[in-house]
Amino acid sequence: MSARRSSMHPDDQRQLQDEDTELKQQLDLMIEAYEGYLKRHTSDVRIFWDSWWQKVDEILPELRPKERCRRRCLTYWDYQAYKGSAKYAQEEAQLQQDRAKVERDALAKKGYSGRDFIDVIRTHFAEVLDVESSEMRSHVEFRPALRRS
Repeated sequence: MSARRSSMHPDDQRQLQDEDTELKQQLDLMIEAYEGYLKRHTSDVRIFWDSWWQKVDEILPELRPKERCRRRCLTYWDYQAYKGSAKYAQEEAQLQQDRAKVERDALAKKGYSGRDFIDVIRTHFAEVLDVESSEMRSHVEFRPALRRS
């Protein structure tokens, strides 16, 4: 006996893949910034972590306690029941609105209002992303040219 699997409509699949692509580009750029920051702060790991999180928090503010833990000591089954309630949906919508405002305010404070987030990352971490790019360029410049025989 075979079970029929449900599948997404191809348009929905493409939309999800497009969203994932954008998020992957942002994540890749954050990783590149992280690696650049790490190269600059090799002497003391505490200084690295403090400065890294301070820089990240300027564009991605730390989650507030209520945003971190939604279960708040509920059992799995109680949480599942609560999660389906109208009260949960209302609280979730309010949390999302509040979070979006906190993020908008943080970006506005740094002068990044209305910009695409990947551009915000590039600008905000330009000092370490430029280091990466210039190091890569300098390695290319000093490579001997291949001779054709």
